[in-house]
Amino acid sequence: MADAQSLGTWLDLLSHDVWADILAALADRISERPHGETLRFAELRKRIGHDDPGNFNYHLKRLVGTFVEKTDEGYRLSDIGQRLVAVCRSGRFDPGRSQAR
Repeated sequence: MADAQSLGTWLDLLSHDVWADILAALADRISERPHGETLRFAELRKRIGHDDPGNFNYHLKRLVGTFVEKTDEGYRLSDIGQRLVAVCRSGRFDPGRSQAR
């Protein structure tokens, strides 16, 4: 079970457009090329349409380590990042609906 701090981190990701766009672009890459799922910095930035490389780098670094992995070939979703995107895309998580049972 996730603690309050990690749950807060996940919710922060869902509320930040640039972070959500990065995760979505990397998830789309897996769909396009399952065995070549990495994207280089410039290609990833171009895919989400972010004009400022320095600002984009700041946002990407916030995701690296937990939700995104940096490799010699580029960036890819971590296992946790893949799970987060899958839950969001499945419609099982609705931040506007109470999750209590």
